[in-house]
Amino acid sequence: MTTYSELTKKIEYQHNHLAKKLDQLEAAIDKRSNGEAISEVLNAMTQYITEHFELEENAMKMANYKHYERHREAHLDFLRKTAEFCTHSSPNWEKPSSEITQFLRNWLTDHVAVEDREMIQCLEKFSEQPKKWGKPGKP
Repeated sequence: MTTYSELTKKIEYQHNHLAKKLDQLEAAIDKRSNGEAISEVLNAMTQYITEHFELEENAMKMANYKHYERHREAHLDFLRKTAEFCTHSSPNWEKPSSEITQFLRNWLTDHVAVEDREMIQCLEKFSEQPKKWGKPGKP
């Protein structure tokens, strides 16, 4: 079982790691890497984000978070947009790099500052109960 403190530390670690992955993407674009290299970084970032979203969504379910559906839909919208970027990246990719990095950085910054902050506040209230975190659906 995972305690609330362990869970929030993991979420925060992942937020920091996502920022580093975005830095890697920007570096690949700045180096004028080919579309395949950029696509690899985007795909790796998308995979990591998918795992992060799964952790957050499981935590929200355990805490019976009232805005779970809205939060999950924001995650799905983000994944659709990043999948679109990955689909359009190829060795001949011409998509403006600023569009990708601006979208990713703005979305992640805003989502963490607003949506995730609200979620964490709910998790904090839930954690005040004398329980340990269990499996999703079994708070």
